[in-house]
Amino acid sequence: MALHVAWVTALPTLGLVILSLAPTPLAHGSLICRIGALLVSLGLVYCGARLGLGRSALAARRLLLASIVYMPLVFVLMVADKA
Repeated sequence: MALHVAWVTALPTLGLVILSLAPTPLAHGSLICRIGALLVSLGLVYCGARLGLGRSALAARRLLLASIVYMPLVFVLMVADKA
């Protein structure tokens, strides 16, 4: 069961990180946008790792909050970069 929770947490989290950092190798976006997306992604990975390792209700709530905040922050970074 613990291994299942870790995989169910890790795979979507890493998928989101890969997708948000995809413009980086293509040289799209400024350095500030890339660094901002990396920092936000690291925060999401950290919350996912805490849930995968700890499996507590508090870690699950934090991952839920992080995932809700994650995409709008990446979107704001991309929009601000285009402005």
